[in-house]
Amino acid sequence: MGKLTLYGIDGSPPVRSVLLTLNALDVEFEYKIVNLMTGDHLKPEYLKINPLHTVPTLDDDGFYINDSHAINAYLVSKYGKDDSLYPKDLQKRAIVDQRLHYDSSVLSSTGRAIIGPLREGKTEIPKAKFDALEEVYKTLDLFLESNDYLAGKGPTIADFHIIAVLSTAVLLQDVDSTKFPKLAAWIERIKKLPYFEEANGSRMAQVAAFIKSKKFTIIMSGIVLYGMNISPPVRSCQLTLKALELEYEFEEVDLLAGDHRKEEFLKKNPQHTIPLLDDNGVLVWDSHAIVCYLVGKYAKTDELYPKDLVKRARVDQRLYFDASALFMALRNICAPYFYNNVTEITREKSDNIRDGYGHLETFLGDNPYITGDTLTVADFCCAATASSLPAFLPLEAEKYPKVTAWLERLQELPYYEEANGVGAKKYVDMLKDQLTLL
Repeated sequence: MGKLTLYGIDGSPPVRSVLLTLNALDVEFEYKIVNLMTGDHLKPEYLKINPLHTVPTLDDDGFYINDSHAINAYLVSKYGKDDSLYPKDLQKRAIVDQRLHYDSSVLSSTGRAIIGPLREGKTEIPKAKFDALEEVYKTLDLFLESNDYLAGKGPTIADFHIIAVLSTAVLLQDVDSTKFPKLAAWIERIKKLPYFEEANGSRMAQVAAFIKSKKFTIIMSGIVLYGMNISPPVRSCQLTLKALELEYEFEEVDLLAGDHRKEEFLKKNPQHTIPLLDDNGVLVWDSHAIVCYLVGKYAKTDELYPKDLVKRARVDQRLYFDASALFMALRNICAPYFYNNVTEITREKSDNIRDGYGHLETFLGDNPYITGDTLTVADFCCAATASSLPAFLPLEAEKYPKVTAWLERLQELPYYEEANGVGAKKYVDMLKDQLTLL
């Protein structure tokens, strides 16, 4: 076996995940500290082996590899006595890979959203960021519903990655064992691994001292959006909030459970609809009113809702089109289904959707957005609805190429998937097989 060298720093969860893997494989290696605080990762000699200037980096006898997920998969594939830590079976590996991507995209970014401001010297952290961490705990608890470990009956590199991040996360917000019993039990189970303390537990001192030194407080963001993420109007507001980079709390209002009819909600919105925006006591409902209000109050420019009367009139027209035609085509099908179990879609109702697709095709013309060259709140509102309509009638690219391209263009927005994509997919998946076109 060639010489293995790991470059990293104890405070890094990705580095600790690799230390767990190396110790689990019982392979010898040299550990070289790369102090990010003093800029070791930016020195020429380090940039030669990792131009991304990240940790960890693995040197396997002159072969350099970075990114902890890639490193761990490589180590198990080359040095594992068996494939239990990263199975060769495609289905088992797919589950491990899914957990790895969850760590890379959701879990790590949720942790960074809290740690990052602390590193910048901020001491007030919005409650929404801790709510997001609790949602992660909820998801991990679900992953553990039928197994002792995150991807099966035994530990895998997915467990190593996630425990490395959670070891930091629990210093910020502990895992409530009454809410998340399976996750709490899994943490204790991982701690009992013979190599856990050496590879992860004993290396937390620096992180713990840093967090302890930051006497942060959790604050309400001041903006609260009430709704359900399957609701197109709610999603249009989320798109706007994300585009404006506003922190906000999201309060679930389950229409099917009657939350919107409860006294506390009716006091805020006597029309008992969602979305409802509470901006430090200012209450606004109807998604179109909300998105215009948000841009008017918080936007640095007027691009999303122009002040120019001609441009604004065009945006307003599209907003009224969404409210009176496009969304009504959707509501006239889903409301009878949800409240009266009507599962048949009449020809008249399906034609209303076809008309909606057709009008959007016309509005777009040769423009990238539905009012011209610039993205506006009209795109957010119409896209939230249009991305939900395939629950009832497919959007055929051959018939509506401009609408198809427009939605694909919006999907490239960095906040689209979180603000609209996830909820739209959930909505379509929930309804598409429940209804019959006549």
